[in-house]
Amino acid sequence: SEAADWSMVNSSRARIFCVLPGNYESESVVLTTSGRSNQPRYLIYHDPDQAADPDTHPAVMSSAQQATIQQLRIEGAEYWVIDRIRIAGSPDENRIQGIVEEGTFSPSQHNILNRLLIEETLNDGLVIYEGCHHNTIQQSVIRRMVIASGEEYVGILLSPNGGGTATGGDGSAEIFGTRIINNE
Repeated sequence: SEAADWSMVNSSRARIFCVLPGNYESESVVLTTSGRSNQPRYLIYHDPDQAADPDTHPAVMSSAQQATIQQLRIEGAEYWVIDRIRIAGSPDENRIQGIVEEGTFSPSQHNILNRLLIEETLNDGLVIYEGCHHNTIQQSVIRRMVIASGEEYVGILLSPNGGGTATGGDGSAEIFGTRIINNE
């Protein structure tokens, strides 16, 4: 998972992508290719020097041990398992930060976000848009968010497509079958 390898993450030639420890903060990873229920796609942390310890959460790893990306977007992709990755945004108000499951045109469904560390993102740690059903967010840590002046911090935001009342909507969002389990 050197910088050049990120372009392969949506390739149909592979479905398991192991991410070595490293700082990939210049990378904004966009997942657009789907797996299948019996063959999900994986974006997983792997440290060959620590292979005997596959369960350490990135929240307790040193920064040298973590695999850090700036942003993860799941756009219309289904059946992904994302495990043990750190997402650390940039306090730049002109960019969307964190993890976004974008359901505006093609909802992202049946994905598992497992043991993630999400920090230093702008306002929202994780945004799940209307229509993004049957996703699981579990055993993740969302902390140290950057709050824009006059804004509120939201760890996990369930959001209507195109915004809420500010864009003429009623502010409601229909998201079903999504499980948010044992997160901090």
